[in-house]
Amino acid sequence: MIRVPLRAMIVTLAIATCGATSWIVVAQQPPAVIPDPQRFEKNILAFEKLESRTAPPTGSLLFTGSSTIRDWSHLDTDFQGLSAVGRGFGGSRLTDVIFYLDRLVAKSSPRAIVIYEGDNDLHEGVSIEELMEHYDQFYSKLRTRLPECRLYVLSIKPSPSRWREWPVSSEANLRLKSWCASKKATTFIDVATPMLDQNGQPRRDLFSHDRLHMNRKGYQVWIDVMKPLILKAEGNS
Repeated sequence: MIRVPLRAMIVTLAIATCGATSWIVVAQQPPAVIPDPQRFEKNILAFEKLESRTAPPTGSLLFTGSSTIRDWSHLDTDFQGLSAVGRGFGGSRLTDVIFYLDRLVAKSSPRAIVIYEGDNDLHEGVSIEELMEHYDQFYSKLRTRLPECRLYVLSIKPSPSRWREWPVSSEANLRLKSWCASKKATTFIDVATPMLDQNGQPRRDLFSHDRLHMNRKGYQVWIDVMKPLILKAEGNS
């Protein structure tokens, strides 16, 4: 079972109408609901069926996460020579990757993992504190399974359809950057900043018609940021 931490306490200050006495009412919000990871069982079975026919190379560069990874259709050529393997499943959250991590890495024993999660998590009510707790759980499981595996954490993107949520996502990115700096063989990659225009707004030309998923131009922005960093570490591996 995935442990879900308690959400932050909400403190409301009220002033009593009679007298100058003040009092504090403390209300505890319930944690975000964690959906059953087994809703993605068919996706994982499809990966395993694919791998039974064509096993991924051992020591691959494994990309996993939500639909942003699932829709990255040219990973093998975009990261040519690095044995890039895509294992994204749309709509997923970090808790889903945690649940299926052993099966995702079973065949390839990747030398490095690139992960994009947190976008759906925050959108669906997970707090930043909960997200960081989930990243701790993910990291612990990864290190148990693959102690020497390098980890690349991609920042949450600033999509136009979720722009109202950007203040929270931006804060989460700062927390993720700090978190990565404290972990062994873990690198934070800021793909969000170059997706903003000179006015600090999301570049709409990088997104498809739904204003959430990226088009090829958006992926090219990511490639330009990611490839030099990943090649430096993985090119000679």
